[in-house]
Amino acid sequence: MIDLVTALGPGSPACQLAVSRFVDVTRGVTARPELRAQWRRLYRLAIDLDIQQGKALINEIDAVRSRLLDAAFADPSVLRAGLGPVIPVRVQKVSLLLKAFGEPFPLEFDLNAATRAELAAVPGLDAAARGRILEELDRGPFASFEEFEKRTGVRAVETGIAEVRRQR
Repeated sequence: MIDLVTALGPGSPACQLAVSRFVDVTRGVTARPELRAQWRRLYRLAIDLDIQQGKALINEIDAVRSRLLDAAFADPSVLRAGLGPVIPVRVQKVSLLLKAFGEPFPLEFDLNAATRAELAAVPGLDAAARGRILEELDRGPFASFEEFEKRTGVRAVETGIAEVRRQR
């Protein structure tokens, strides 16, 4: 997606529209991973009906979004800043039935794009481990599978998570 936005050419109206939509859809997290924690905090404030703190946080998020848009309009490649490499993983013990194919497939996802729901589907991850993983993702993407284990303290072999090595 970022390659498509970049190909539109910096500064063009089409690029500006695409950048703006991309930042809206991703909430800016692909470029600024620290926004993930702010969005989570905003969600909690909304649940607590803390309107005053919620408005202040929205202003902070909007300021970051505005700076991100300005930077991305000039150079769309800044949208990659927080992505990190794709680290595909497989949870062999969890299968998903894809009706179109008629057979189950093991759960696979990108470790750097892992969602709370995907992590919850991993039988070997308790709530504390899932929280550590999400906190580390808030700090920035993992450079490798080994770095994931080191930063989170999660031993993948004990959880059922295995790195998927792609054929070249």
